[in-house]
Amino acid sequence: NVAIYRLAYRMDCVVAAFPELVDASDPHPPAVTALNSILLSADSPKTFQSKETNRIQIESLAGCVCKLVNEIDNEGSDNSSASHPLVLDVGAGKALFTRTVYEALQRRVPCVAFDRRSQNEDDLFYDPNDVNEHTEQPYTRLVGDVGRLSSSRTLQPLEHARG
Repeated sequence: NVAIYRLAYRMDCVVAAFPELVDASDPHPPAVTALNSILLSADSPKTFQSKETNRIQIESLAGCVCKLVNEIDNEGSDNSSASHPLVLDVGAGKALFTRTVYEALQRRVPCVAFDRRSQNEDDLFYDPNDVNEHTEQPYTRLVGDVGRLSSSRTLQPLEHARG
């Protein structure tokens, strides 16, 4: 059928316009070092986040974030009015990732972990407790109801606001 060939041709044209995919499966050495340091510290508990499969994801994804932050920093180095990067991690279960990014960036970029569940002392085990407020950027944990942001009560008014 000619219609199928036309559709396939149009899809090929669309796909050809996409930017080339980046292979982000390789571990980012500073992230590997930071992650090992965090997990091998005496006060680091064994959690679901420290499983090998999660480690592989954290090591490669942290590399993507670090590369993006460095690109933003490099673009702004010639421009005094340039924006400064901030890493905001939204969602539960990513505290180890956020801390790894913070350490891989050598604490020079502020990081915010936005957690959905109620905070208690046991949740702070991946948060750094030795941040120097004079020489290092802040690491902040915010607790709120992230799930409410995706509820129908929020999305329906937003859809109508588009006009």
